[in-house]
Amino acid sequence: MMQLTIEITEQDLLDFGHQAIKKEMQSTLKWLRVRNRLEQMASEIRNVYTEPEYQKTLEEIRAEAWQEYKQGLGL
Repeated sequence: MMQLTIEITEQDLLDFGHQAIKKEMQSTLKWLRVRNRLEQMASEIRNVYTEPEYQKTLEEIRAEAWQEYKQGLGL
């Protein structure tokens, strides 16, 4: 049986830990920004449309998207 030993300094481990934490924080902040923007967009939509208007617009968009999709299929 063969054994392999790798020596790593404490400073290298600390640096690696700092980099890993920084990367995770950046990723988390990115998703928090995305979530915040989506909440802002939802709020803006609620301010622009009443519920019936929103549902009507949504149905129109879905119907239009369905027609475009069917054209792409050649139906």
